[in-house]
Amino acid sequence: MSCDLSPDGNLDHELQKATEEAEKMIKNLLLNGCPPEMILSWINQSVKLSRLKITKHFKIFLTDYDNEEIKMGPLPKTVFLFFLRHPEGVMFSHLQDYREELKMIYGHVCTNDDPQRMEESINRLTDPFDNSICEKCANVKKAFLVKVADNIASNYYISGAQGEKKGISLDRTLVEWEC
Repeated sequence: MSCDLSPDGNLDHELQKATEEAEKMIKNLLLNGCPPEMILSWINQSVKLSRLKITKHFKIFLTDYDNEEIKMGPLPKTVFLFFLRHPEGVMFSHLQDYREELKMIYGHVCTNDDPQRMEESINRLTDPFDNSICEKCANVKKAFLVKVADNIASNYYISGAQGEKKGISLDRTLVEWEC
């Protein structure tokens, strides 16, 4: 098992040493019968999720990590903000019922686009026979994966089983809205 944490693939010496020690301990636990699921649950419990800040200009930040902006295009950002506003989740096939809300969010996020083009984008997004919503959710996921590992990012991006409600699992007490 190797740990590749830095963008250029290099780890400093101390981190490399700690990684090797952790690997030995995990192997020892597994050899002595500890279930892998238990090890993963310990790891996941030790991960502190960052607060998520949405500025009045709809910029997105993970304030407890590097505080760099999570960048995404206007439509993916619209989808992200929409699902963030719906902790109960929403089925993709029911997005047509939320057209006006999506248009309102998109209008705030993307202020310089042609109204006709915006309308077409929302129509595609809410069309159950168009793949636009899946593409936008993939863009949201990618935006978070660029900044943090999947075990952390999965709390921030939109997910859910096929045919079920989709949503963002992040505890909403970690969300700060300036807008």
